[in-house]
Amino acid sequence: MSLKKKVVSLSLAAAMIISVSAPALATSAFNMSVFDGRQDVSISSDDMTGETSVSLSGDSYSSAIPCDDGSLLMVDSSLFLDDSYDTYKIYFSCFEPSLAGMESIIIKIGDNRYNFSNCLTSQSRINDNAVMETITIMMKRETVDFMNDLNAHKDEEIRVRINGTYECIDFSLTDEMKNNILTLYDLYAQGGGTRDSNLRRVTLIDPTIVAKNGKTIDGLAKDKAIDAAIHAVGSLF
Repeated sequence: MSLKKKVVSLSLAAAMIISVSAPALATSAFNMSVFDGRQDVSISSDDMTGETSVSLSGDSYSSAIPCDDGSLLMVDSSLFLDDSYDTYKIYFSCFEPSLAGMESIIIKIGDNRYNFSNCLTSQSRINDNAVMETITIMMKRETVDFMNDLNAHKDEEIRVRINGTYECIDFSLTDEMKNNILTLYDLYAQGGGTRDSNLRRVTLIDPTIVAKNGKTIDGLAKDKAIDAAIHAVGSLF
């Protein structure tokens, strides 16, 4: 197997490791017809488990960013759907000579900085001289502003910093990366994945902490406000 194919295969394997390390993700409310007739989408389903994975067809290596130390940066996205959740994920993967120890991500879009910490991560050793690391962002209530910002500024430079225990990785999303992220996200939205009830469920199971310009976003804030109002009214009687 060529190095190119091996890198891509391991990148996808790392993504799958992350997906199965979390609770099963997706729902029967998702409208699968949004994929009808699309030649750019790859769908894999298991009727016995009710789980479906969706990704864009093509080779993620084609948009990989080479670094001076021999590292390759890749950005992919995918959907995982089942009876409970509809999830959309963005994977930031690096094929590298030594571990960066990925811990968090900062993404600067326009004047806004989005920080993602406590993310799902994975590591996979390729050989004695190379490893593959992946860190993941999942769509939930806390990331709505981020995705809207990304779409609004898709024609501008979007800078990314992956913070690691041993080193930080700085780069800018390529146009192909941005297009792939937004194309699959648009299909996710069209299928109903961004409905609030679904995003709330994902918020409850995803441990990632999201902050915008230094302020942590509370995806359950409105639920807490409603509960407080109900409690306040109840105390009057």
